Amino acid sequence: MKKKGSRIAFILFIIIILSPLVIADSITPNPDYLDACKNLQAGWSSETMYQTNPLSPISLCEGSSNEVFILDREAHKIVELELDTSVSTFHSTGNLSLDAIAFQPNAERIIAIRDSAFYVSDAEAFHVIEEHPSAIAFSTLVVDPTDDSIYTGHWGNDTAIYHFDSEGELLSTIRSGIQGCAQLALDSTNNLLYFSETFPGRISMLNLTSNSTVVLTSGIAIPGTGEGISIAVNPVGDLYYYVAEGNGRGFWRYTGTAFEHIMNGILGIGPILWSQKFDAVLCVPGYGACVVKYDPDTSEPEQLTPTVNTGSIVETSDGLLLIGLEKTIYRIESGQIHEFITDLPFSCLKMELDRDDNIYAALSNDSVLILKLGRDGTNSTWFAGQVEGALATFSYDSKNDAMVLLTGRDSPTKFDVWRVPMSDPGAYSKVVTMENVTNGACTVDDSGNIYVLERSANILYEIPDGTNVIQQLFSNVVEHAYLVAVNIEYSSILDGVILCRNDDLQVWPVSGGSSYLLAENNIGIDNDGIFENANNELVCTHSGQIYRLSYHESSPTLLIVIGVVTLGGVALLALVMFHRKRG
Repeated sequence: MKKKGSRIAFILFIIIILSPLVIADSITPNPDYLDACKNLQAGWSSETMYQTNPLSPISLCEGSSNEVFILDREAHKIVELELDTSVSTFHSTGNLSLDAIAFQPNAERIIAIRDSAFYVSDAEAFHVIEEHPSAIAFSTLVVDPTDDSIYTGHWGNDTAIYHFDSEGELLSTIRSGIQGCAQLALDSTNNLLYFSETFPGRISMLNLTSNSTVVLTSGIAIPGTGEGISIAVNPVGDLYYYVAEGNGRGFWRYTGTAFEHIMNGILGIGPILWSQKFDAVLCVPGYGACVVKYDPDTSEPEQLTPTVNTGSIVETSDGLLLIGLEKTIYRIESGQIHEFITDLPFSCLKMELDRDDNIYAALSNDSVLILKLGRDGTNSTWFAGQVEGALATFSYDSKNDAMVLLTGRDSPTKFDVWRVPMSDPGAYSKVVTMENVTNGACTVDDSGNIYVLERSANILYEIPDGTNVIQQLFSNVVEHAYLVAVNIEYSSILDGVILCRNDDLQVWPVSGGSSYLLAENNIGIDNDGIFENANNELVCTHSGQIYRLSYHESSPTLLIVIGVVTLGGVALLALVMFHRKRG
């Protein structure tokens, strides 16, 4: 009995010693949610707080009965979109991360591509029907409904458009020297193949009968980059294109001689498809990770499925998590999204908190309008119109208990930096004016120093607290030419400015040193919203997910807890051994 008692005591001792470590390192995520980040800095963990369905729509096609099928790549499934905008799983893709899908009406099946291979599904899973050498690669496809043959293109520069039979056997090279094929569209009635090229910003029409090519437009989107140009054809042969950034942005229709602008776009670029079920063009934008409808007979796009990617996110000290999307502010709670304020006069640009946890929302307008939000969903004007220019962004200055505003003017292009006291907004003052600038973002550290990212010159500036001096802190900050606008946030733990990039979060230490990655995206693209809460955690958004980044390694509180529990365990073991000896 004595041996058994000492063994039990020893086991209890080990459990007590290890339990704080287990508690500290464990996060219990929603089992249906995927990890938002990977390759985090030591001591940091991520927790996915909300996830959309579909999570990562990347391609779509139409079935023989006009069904709308959407490839949800990271969720490894194909979903079907109904007219009531509900989404249901149509088929699992197993562990495959497919690139695009199309429908073969004669074979009555979905055909998919990845790298250099064609996939079709049976009742259980997708499997390869034809695989080609890596030199024959493709990332987009369109099917000829007359014979199920396939045309493919690839997003890379100096690639080719290929023609395959219905089983994926190569028939011919249609065109070589293609400069980044974003999408293909086929008018099978008139035997016309349309293709877009990202690097020259070009849309061309290939007559498959005469083998002649006509350039319909060029210089659109962001030439010299991989910024997408999406195209689609309706059943009567009308051609549409959509561009999210750069030249010729928006949704356009070809009249036979030129393109006419129909409406502006929302939520980023992605493949488009004419849907007979919706009698409109459907888009799956990468930034929004949702489905957007572009009806040529209307003047505004319509978002059909949820999105959470936004530059506007805050979390209060008691856990109230809010995001702003267009003219609505939503509350995220227990994996559900609820409307919080629905009657905003303009789109919500950004939200901030003051030291008392009061919530402020800046609205996108041609002037400055900042609202103070009540916990009951009410709102009132806090600051409006007093300063010149349109509000680009704002950030709370905890040291001076003020809001720092960044406003822009067009003639000439200038940024004005303002400080607005929380206790007396009318006592605002200009900090400095920055000349010859375009796109920008700002944040403030714990000492009241202001940081401004100027996108045109690609420079991160510092304006030390109490001065109007503009100092260059870092140059060549944004590495990607297609990253047009970015958000930044100061992190107290890292003592650095975090830059939200397409596929990662990058830290620029304000006290010196080289930049480094805080985390890389595991799911989603286009990191946008970022906010440091009262616990110095970062709540963030990217396409399809809201997530929290927390630092927990070697925290003093944790070490104290471990120390106290360890001493308690030692005392318990000593007490057991003492009684064992006495017995």
